[in-house]
Amino acid sequence: MVEVSPFRGWRYDVSQVGDLSDVITPPYDVIDDKFQDQLYKQHPCNFIRLELNRTEPSDADANVKYARAADFLKHWKLDGVLLQEPEDAIYVYSQESSGKARTYIRSGFSRSRSIEEFGTGNVFAMSRHCRARSSID
Repeated sequence: MVEVSPFRGWRYDVSQVGDLSDVITPPYDVIDDKFQDQLYKQHPCNFIRLELNRTEPSDADANVKYARAADFLKHWKLDGVLLQEPEDAIYVYSQESSGKARTYIRSGFSRSRSIEEFGTGNVFAMSRHCRARSSID
């Protein structure tokens, strides 16, 4: 049996960032350079700075952007931009996207669990198949 545990997540403090739509991003693999720049301009605390931090001309090597992302995270926590939940929780989510005359819905939950060696545990990679319905529903 898989052990599922709640955890104390972090969330944006809307009193500091305003509208959440200004600070959230889609998955990194659908963000091109132009869209990345747009997200950077959208808000100084946009999640793009953590999820897909860009390389700056002054970077000495390719790993500097990861250190910069860690620094953003550290300061956002210290400055109260991100707040940790007061109690452990399991976070339910639902995502909806459209494409090619279909609407895709993905739902699930985020929780804490221990890491197991690949192929030996009870949790497997998520299927890339999503439940789909017609966009005219």
